[in-house]
Amino acid sequence: MILFLFNLFNILIIIFSFLDDTVWLTQEQIALLFNVDRTRIVRHINNIYSDNELDMLSTCVENAQVQFEGARQVKRKIKIYNLDMITSLSVSFIFKVPFIVPFIVPLVTFFR
Repeated sequence: MILFLFNLFNILIIIFSFLDDTVWLTQEQIALLFNVDRTRIVRHINNIYSDNELDMLSTCVENAQVQFEGARQVKRKIKIYNLDMITSLSVSFIFKVPFIVPFIVPLVTFFR
């Protein structure tokens, strides 16, 4: 599924992964969604886990990503997060990115 989000200055295109009836996004995709730096996303995710707001085992999985860097093939593990994490993060960024509300509410409704 491809989602297009619009605000006054940008068109944001995010490709969603669907697995186990939920949406999964990488840290980079979440940062794009909320229009913030990836390090802010990582910090908020760590706070959510340290506060026991969400359980890491049920909201995060690792995917292997293979890419070529020059002539060598590099395999990295990339963490992806489900809709529960995306929803929790949206509370932190909702005032910074108000155009996200029309996206989050239908998505949560659809998967619940």
